[in-house]
Amino acid sequence: MVLYLKLELVPTLPCGIILLWMQATLTAYEVQRRMIESGEWDRLSATLSQRLAESGWVDDVHHRTKETARSAGSQHEAKARQLMADVRDHAEGSVPPTVRQEIKALIRQYLESQIDK
Repeated sequence: MVLYLKLELVPTLPCGIILLWMQATLTAYEVQRRMIESGEWDRLSATLSQRLAESGWVDDVHHRTKETARSAGSQHEAKARQLMADVRDHAEGSVPPTVRQEIKALIRQYLESQIDK
């Protein structure tokens, strides 16, 4: 997970909030680094890919992408970016709840195992 902070908001935020945001971002990077080093990142990625394929999500997103591209016709690069944004929004929003819950549980399990160490 990566947290984003709009730069135009920075001058209006108290220093404490900015420091908390920075700490949360650094913590997220640290967790991701540990997951990569331990191989957990690859295991989670493989599980997610497998569950999304099994649920039909991959086929759905593929079909949606083809249909959206066809309806847009041959457009300029700006249209391609909009196409990617539309497909990404649909893809992120259509992840089956069971898959989302399973992956969250695996991440929670990993984090709890790291606290115990």
